[in-house]
Amino acid sequence: MRRDIEPAIVRMGREQSDDTLQATALVHKALDALAEHDARKAELAKLRYFVGLTIDEVLGISAATGIRGWTYARAWFFRTIEESCRV
Repeated sequence: MRRDIEPAIVRMGREQSDDTLQATALVHKALDALAEHDARKAELAKLRYFVGLTIDEVLGISAATGIRGWTYARAWFFRTIEESCRV
């Protein structure tokens, strides 16, 4: 983390719906499962999705490797969340 940037404080108000909270829990569950399967792809997903870094800024890897990892992570999230919603 760069030292010249203060971390943002995110406050979740009471107006958050149960659906929003459930969706957030599903994303975290999918991310944890991906981390157990492939920690590097999970880190890539965190940096892309939550921090907003580009492929070139992530992990010091080539663009092709980053694109493959990001594609894999997105597919992992989709499948994991879809399976969780069916249960």
